[in-house]
Amino acid sequence: MPRDPVEAGRKFDRACDGGDVTGCHWLGTLTRSGDGVVRDPARAVRLFARACDLESEAACAALAGMVDAGEGTDANPPHARELRERACRAHQSAACDALGWIRPQQGDEDRRDARERLDRLCDRDAIAEACVAIGRHVALRPRADSADQTRAMAALSRACALGSAAGCTLAHDARARAKLAVDPTLLERACTLDPLDGCARRAEALIDGSLGRKDIAAAREAASRSCDAGARQGCNALADALDRERATPDDLAKAAALRDKSCKDGWAKSCRALAKMVRDGRGAARDPARAMALEDRASDLED
Repeated sequence: MPRDPVEAGRKFDRACDGGDVTGCHWLGTLTRSGDGVVRDPARAVRLFARACDLESEAACAALAGMVDAGEGTDANPPHARELRERACRAHQSAACDALGWIRPQQGDEDRRDARERLDRLCDRDAIAEACVAIGRHVALRPRADSADQTRAMAALSRACALGSAAGCTLAHDARARAKLAVDPTLLERACTLDPLDGCARRAEALIDGSLGRKDIAAAREAASRSCDAGARQGCNALADALDRERATPDDLAKAAALRDKSCKDGWAKSCRALAKMVRDGRGAARDPARAMALEDRASDLED
């Protein structure tokens, strides 16, 4: 996208006139927000609808949000759910999540319809993102009953089996909340499916023992894969695996360098851990002023 939103608006307008689906979608996005073009929700609805008709499932999801809220058009929650179901079937995870959220003014019939659509997408159509959405909705409900928790566990396990790393990690978390026996294969599969985040989660669990045992060597391997893929969380986990009670000076120096990079990239935990190293002179030169600055950065990142 051009950096100048006005130029972007002209570019996407020409593209959309020529039948380009991406141009219509992006022009709809700019028109909805008024960024670089005149804000016109009704026109944004038409543009998203055109892009949706041209098989842009992301545009269908955006259109669903406007139709659901009555933005630029009459509110029509059932049609919004139809649009979200279509986008969810195309593996638009945000649409799957939104499909399960019902506005307070909507009733039990709307809730049943949304639930049935998600169940159908997960169970019959094998859409992993729909299974993950079922699990997320239950996890965020403070008083979910045992039937819902069982449903969520089954959905997340299915998502994991269908190849969703998020499903695997959420299934691991759900089992922990329910105080069920640890299943180490969940985070192992998450790491296989998604080295970036899945391996970071597995490394942390191997370090803190939440998989039933501590295994620093295996944690280093998993964290290295995540860190090499560019995950700040993975680099922080690798630093944790290196910074042990009997760590060598070389390992401590590597840990400090990893935390420094992750801290600069915005990972608050790395800033706090590096602050302690700097304060203690462990793996880095003792520097109280720098340690205080690192603590301040961690606090800023956490706000």
